[in-house]
Amino acid sequence: MLPFAEDDIRAFYEEHKHTHAADLLLKAKPEDREKVKWMIEQVSTRKKLETKVPEWAGNFGLHLPPVENLSQASSTITAKYKATEMSGNVLDLTLGSGIDSWQIGQKSTKLTGIEPNAELAERTVHNLKSLGVDIHLHVSTAEEFMKSNSEKYDWIYLDPSRRNEDGKRTVALHRMTPNLTELWPSLLEYGQHICVKLSPLFDLSAIINELSNVVRIEVVAVRGEVKEVLVFANRQSTEEVDISAVELHEDGWKFTSTEFRKPEQGEWGEFLYDPSAALIKANLADEWAFQNGLVKPLKEVNLYTSDEPHEAFPGRVFRIYDIGKPYKMKNLPQRLAIVSRYYYERPEEIRKRLKVQESDSDFLFALGKGKKTSLFIHATRVT
Repeated sequence: MLPFAEDDIRAFYEEHKHTHAADLLLKAKPEDREKVKWMIEQVSTRKKLETKVPEWAGNFGLHLPPVENLSQASSTITAKYKATEMSGNVLDLTLGSGIDSWQIGQKSTKLTGIEPNAELAERTVHNLKSLGVDIHLHVSTAEEFMKSNSEKYDWIYLDPSRRNEDGKRTVALHRMTPNLTELWPSLLEYGQHICVKLSPLFDLSAIINELSNVVRIEVVAVRGEVKEVLVFANRQSTEEVDISAVELHEDGWKFTSTEFRKPEQGEWGEFLYDPSAALIKANLADEWAFQNGLVKPLKEVNLYTSDEPHEAFPGRVFRIYDIGKPYKMKNLPQRLAIVSRYYYERPEEIRKRLKVQESDSDFLFALGKGKKTSLFIHATRVT
């Protein structure tokens, strides 16, 4: 790592944040190339973090890692959310860039971090100390550390790499780095509580089947987009696993259940409900509808209806104006947002046939697989 002064990093960033890296390297003197490469790296990483972790992007006292080390890094809002769970003596087995530990360290009484990449570890420790977080670092793989470890922890946290040994993306617990299934027994032995962050692509039922002592799984979304799946376990085994869908924003919500009941089927009412991505991923849309008396007109489509509005619904709410056969409806507006669910045409194909422009308020739902049973619904957004 090349330790440049904070003012130098700031000045380079402000001057060159819109300049192509190749142009900067071509113009650099041979003796300045290493410095320029390091500075270009800082510019790229800061631009990546401007919306994800703005507190770091604007802090020029930090020596940020290369962009590739941030491919699965948490954002500020998701890191803060996880940190609310953890306190006491915490072990971060996959320290990486340290964004999660930055928040965890503000809640814990002792924080230990494990990172096999010595250069990345050096930068991360520098950054955490600059941010007021004290951490005990071990340059080691998670597996090597756990083999020699004898300390008990209140919490053990992991965000395993979702690439296998060949560098290919994986959604298999035993192919990640570290290998979660092999490490699991020692995690339960030395951790009172365990929290694992996984990709939204992971199947929840597979997680429960492959990992013992799981007590809770949370599907976490930010502004409607699922960002991560959190798996919580402890030494006490349990027969039931709480499943939660979580939305993080100013008007965020959390819905938890251990049941997966089906709502009644029936006719379309005055209002249409389109569940959030978190509710769908957590397989809780039907359960929310069941608990709140919504009807599910189409068995294969996760859309619901009622005659009275449920403004607290975790998703989008629409008022239905018309229902009809595809391409047979009259007086449709010239601007429509197209939503295709279990339908034989894609939204762009429907838009082309209808010759309509995009809209923020008027929606056309194309539903049903078969041409004889499919339908169009014209609705306007309420929330």
